[in-house]
Amino acid sequence: MSAIGQANAFLGNLAKIGFVVVSGVAAFLGWRLVDGGTQSRIELAEKVAQVKRLEGENGTLRADVAAKQREIERLALALKLMKVDRRIARLIVLEQSGAPGAVRTKVRFQEVDARGEPLGDAVEATLDGDVVYVDAWVVKFDDALVESGDPLRGASLVLFRRLFGERQAPTAGVALDRDGVRPKAYGGDAPADEVEREVWAKFWEFADDPKAAARLGVRLAQGEAPSRKVKKGEVYQLTVRASGGLDFALDRPAAGGQ
Repeated sequence: MSAIGQANAFLGNLAKIGFVVVSGVAAFLGWRLVDGGTQSRIELAEKVAQVKRLEGENGTLRADVAAKQREIERLALALKLMKVDRRIARLIVLEQSGAPGAVRTKVRFQEVDARGEPLGDAVEATLDGDVVYVDAWVVKFDDALVESGDPLRGASLVLFRRLFGERQAPTAGVALDRDGVRPKAYGGDAPADEVEREVWAKFWEFADDPKAAARLGVRLAQGEAPSRKVKKGEVYQLTVRASGGLDFALDRPAAGGQ
């Protein structure tokens, strides 16, 4: 073969080799591009899934925080309700006379509403002694009813029975509310509902029968007779805590017997 022919053959082979190399490089680059695109899509999908998962966890956390906040508010309200003191009566000491050991005390007992306004007629009585007892029936309800602010059973109920002094028998005291009759503080002259009628009519049954008491949500039914030594011209108030019994305390700002 001539030198020219050999040169042409060499160039032809070189061109073939170049084509193969170029084709291989192109194929390789193309694979990398395709593979890179697929990988990017996979990574993107994973990122999207992660974002959605985090959003879901965040939503769950927000709901959990909101639920806990509602529970905190409920417990705070329940605690507040259970600590509410209701002013339900006022005792004014009008006069005191007699030697020590034989003092007689004239008082005025007045039931009041939530604003301290009089309810019904006041009762005036002269008692033997300067220590006054306020005899009452008290019904305390389950804490759950108190916490929920039940319209009737959201606070202890009190029926004032009588006043008496330290030097006289309770039965010789002065009557206040009538047994079995709805106290004015719980609705005035309006008819008592079934629960109230049963509470007062079966007071001692509830005191002695836990099952009967539980049926109406009664936690405790008992008589209470708080007492204190009183002085002429002073004013005292009787209050009941929502979940507790009677307090008999000096009402110093209202002192003066007016």
